[in-house]
Amino acid sequence: MATRLSLLRLQRPYSAQARGVFWITLSITSFTCFMVAGRHVTQSMHPFEALFFRSIFMLAFMLPWAAKHSIGPITWKRMGPFAVRGVLAMSNMTLLLSALALLPVADVSAINFIRPMLTTLLAVMFLHETVGSQRWIAIAIGFVGALIIIRPGFADINTGVFLALASCATAAVTFILVKTLSGRESPDTIAFYQPVFVLPIAAVLTLFVWQIPTWLDIAWCGVLGLFAILTHRTMNRAFAAVELSFLQPLDFIRLPIAAVLGWLAFGDATDIWTWIGGTIIFFASIYGTRGKAA
Repeated sequence: MATRLSLLRLQRPYSAQARGVFWITLSITSFTCFMVAGRHVTQSMHPFEALFFRSIFMLAFMLPWAAKHSIGPITWKRMGPFAVRGVLAMSNMTLLLSALALLPVADVSAINFIRPMLTTLLAVMFLHETVGSQRWIAIAIGFVGALIIIRPGFADINTGVFLALASCATAAVTFILVKTLSGRESPDTIAFYQPVFVLPIAAVLTLFVWQIPTWLDIAWCGVLGLFAILTHRTMNRAFAAVELSFLQPLDFIRLPIAAVLGWLAFGDATDIWTWIGGTIIFFASIYGTRGKAA
């Protein structure tokens, strides 16, 4: 009860930008924990199967909320965008989990720094958000930092890198759709329908790769489901509070969290180029966040 009251207080006196920063920070932290759990799961399970069980747990965690709240009429006009989002989410998560099976968590997080740049560009193109010169400069500097991390033509670019890059692209498109939905749907309704549409897709694909999971694997999928729900519910609140182009530079928070968690969980070492590129993106993100929309 006390926690709920504190969250309600947060909604009222603070500015939309403060609420956006609060919710996106929680979302980024939760998503990084999801990536660590995903790396662990994909060592023994196919991504399709992991997403199937993850979606079951996500629905289980959301059913108590759905039982108390109306989710509105089920019509194709209303469900169409949710269905498209389900396909995008399935594609994005499959690519992400596949990349995590091949690369350290910190490396995947670093490559994902391209996602905020893509999202900002798409927000300008499709949502008609106005982005000032300071944020464009931050995007350009951040792109240089991302190139330092990936080092095209100098480092060995394996399949994991391409999978992570493809995940960035699908995530950026998904963010645009979620931002559009947040204008007419509640954050929790958006979170609820994600596993509703992902589950049947994952169930069909799992038939082709099915292996009997251990109880430990299923437990880890439960962890995936928990962090997935937390990520979506907090992310949707951030998107409802403030424009996408303001939130995207804050994505730098993931790198130090991912590096520490990856080292603790798997002993992953992060090379100097990742930290140099990440530092450049860090300062670019600070610069971009302080900039005005126009």
